[in-house]
Amino acid sequence: MAGLKVEGLFWKGRNRTEAWEASFEIAAGQALWLQGPSGVGKSTFLRLLAGENLGGEFRVGKWELGGKNFLSLSARERSVGWVPQELALFPGLTAWQNAGCGLRVRGVTWRHARAQVAQWCEEFGLSAQMDLQGDRLSGGEQARVALIRAICFGPKLLLLDEPFAGLDEPTKLKVAQRITHEVRERAISV
Repeated sequence: MAGLKVEGLFWKGRNRTEAWEASFEIAAGQALWLQGPSGVGKSTFLRLLAGENLGGEFRVGKWELGGKNFLSLSARERSVGWVPQELALFPGLTAWQNAGCGLRVRGVTWRHARAQVAQWCEEFGLSAQMDLQGDRLSGGEQARVALIRAICFGPKLLLLDEPFAGLDEPTKLKVAQRITHEVRERAISV
């Protein structure tokens, strides 16, 4: 199964201080790790891979996800699960509604989305918080909701920008093991 393949990706920001040129391939079920000091643009690079339009100068030779041209796919077809550093929860939605957004965008009814999210919430220790507004959750709870939102619909590509930063060690281990299992089971590129 094909994962993510990028050839000749070039981006230069509007301010001209950030620029990349990259080619790489991540097989389905495999992971690529970005590492570097603060401020070098790791988050910006992930935002580009998530399909965000960051302005500036952009070009790419080949960009495929699951063997299909990424740029010709609609947002739904791109099948990207994305957890940014700021987590990006919708403030007016409950924990389960936030977590179920990816399912809802793909046509899953609220009832079925809630049932699927409830299973994930139980595994991630969030059952008691499912009906709380996003802004009433602790930082660690918000991080787990964002992770559930990113993975529960079965994306082809999972982009994680410091997703475990707000989690205590036991929770981090449990969540990381579950995410790793899901990545291998569903052959998700990370």
